Amino acid sequence: MKNRIKAFTLIELIVTLIIIIILWVIAYISYQSYSSNARDSIRIGDINNVKKSLELFLIQTWKYPVPDNAKDITYSGTIVWKQWTIWDKVTSQLSRNLSKKPIDPLYNTEYIYSVLEDKSKYEIMSLHERGIAFDIKLINTTYASAILTPKIDWTYNQLFVKTIDYIIPTPSIITALDTSWWVELNAETLKSQVVNEWRNIPDIGVSGIQTVTWSLTGLSLSVYDWSINENLSAWAVLEIYNAINTTYKNSTLADSWLAKYLLNQTTDNNKILVIMEVAVNDINPSDVMVSNCIFWTSTFPCSL
Repeated sequence: MKNRIKAFTLIELIVTLIIIIILWVIAYISYQSYSSNARDSIRIGDINNVKKSLELFLIQTWKYPVPDNAKDITYSGTIVWKQWTIWDKVTSQLSRNLSKKPIDPLYNTEYIYSVLEDKSKYEIMSLHERGIAFDIKLINTTYASAILTPKIDWTYNQLFVKTIDYIIPTPSIITALDTSWWVELNAETLKSQVVNEWRNIPDIGVSGIQTVTWSLTGLSLSVYDWSINENLSAWAVLEIYNAINTTYKNSTLADSWLAKYLLNQTTDNNKILVIMEVAVNDINPSDVMVSNCIFWTSTFPCSL
């Protein structure tokens, strides 16, 4: 009687190979997801440490530090904000509370940092891979990168920037423009700011990162250019309201909760009250109380 040699059939080999490939793909995806989340956790930790250090620096010096190699963003010859990165200079100024320079764990780049000209407000931008850090939705339509999620941490009111002589409507103080030398802020440069749920992707400091960007549309820059103080007349306060309204009312940001909060006020008294709180007294709109109604970022204003 002849002995039969047992062997795998071709079908069995193919099935085995498919199972191995499926297991490998699952393992690879799990590893990639774990790695991305781990890097995002590092980014979140970095930014939180920087924010704490900036607040301690503010307590000690009454101002925030200027970005390294700061590039000027100007309007009509006046510096509105300075932008670049958290690099050696800023790190050294924060060294009492920040042990080392924070670097993106994947791209080995510094985080983007902007500060208003009077050094009273700032923004920091970081790029995240998994989007695990974000739970505040400021606008419904998403712009910009489908690969990475930009995240902005800020201390200003997200609607306009203020100098001694100007109130300039702008959704961010981090611009997407290449600021190799300086940028003169105008209607076109304002439109060039790239927004992803109010978070901009600048073209600097992120070499090697591929992003898809879309420009803002419908913005018509209207600037209030008189001195700003607590003694403004009712007419002047309404002019500030009109300038901001003119910029945003027909833009892609008009449906954001913040624009609705500011621009949907129906009476002059309410407009004056809102502008005095938000523009003149520098109170963040999410903290403003109007007609005993508290406004918060997770909901639309209850007066709308």
